[in-house]
Amino acid sequence: MKAVPWWSSDLTVLRRQTMKAREELGRIRKENKADQKLNAITTYRDLRNKYKNEIRNCKLKTWQNFVAEIGNTDPWGIVYKILRNKIRNNDISCDRNRNRN
Repeated sequence: MKAVPWWSSDLTVLRRQTMKAREELGRIRKENKADQKLNAITTYRDLRNKYKNEIRNCKLKTWQNFVAEIGNTDPWGIVYKILRNKIRNNDISCDRNRNRN
């Protein structure tokens, strides 16, 4: 599997923290610990929101860098085609299926 260009080690750390908080929340719910439940929910939600926001920011920065580099060299190139929906996802998935065989 090919890694996405916007992924970073910071996102990996945030993902692990979020998953641990989610597991902890599940344990607390399973054991019916009402006194710890509210704290676990807020911790998980805060980490999840931080993780999602960081993903959005990384994707946006990567896209802006891509457009700045590639879009300035060829105005009718790949950036134009992506924005005008000239490239279809079906075409890409068909190519991937051909390479697997």
